Amino acid sequence: MGNMKKEQKEQELPKEIKKIYLDSNFFIYAAIDEGEIGKKAKNIINNIREGMYKAYTSVLTIDEFLWRVQKEVGKELASEGANVFLTLSNLELLKIDINIIT
Repeated sequence: MGNMKKEQKEQELPKEIKKIYLDSNFFIYAAIDEGEIGKKAKNIINNIREGMYKAYTSVLTIDEFLWRVQKEVGKELASEGANVFLTLSNLELLKIDINIIT
């Protein structure tokens, strides 16, 4: 009976959400890589959207993303990708300051 109560308690506790930091390459792969890396990046984006992860990235990431994707595949896809990037729930943009750098 003691084990049953322990199992019930464990089920009632919320699972800790994993926190991850994503750099620009992650978003670039999700947008333009059609191989395994791109598929994994898209899967992680879906997991972020569903609340499995709390993701963080720099405000500079969007600039790097737009420049690279536009260079590789054009403005239209870069714009579409930026829209996904900017509207992704559970993604927080971090301002770059001395505290972040250190």
